[in-house]
Amino acid sequence: MSSLAWLESLRIPRVREDLLAPKGPDTGSVTDIAYRWGFVHHSGFAAAYRRRYGETPSDTRFRAVNL
Repeated sequence: MSSLAWLESLRIPRVREDLLAPKGPDTGSVTDIAYRWGFVHHSGFAAAYRRRYGETPSDTRFRAVNL
């Protein structure tokens, strides 16, 4: 596993935790959360997230804030 792949494997679960968190002062948009965890290329982040979780980050966020 490359060092970038290893780093991504650590950060993506943290992004998911933030996406699933209810709205609050420390939450934000999908883009805000991705940037917070070091993902600067939105399309690459979204593709990696979908490969891992089978849904888009925005679908995860939508479900979390609308339950």
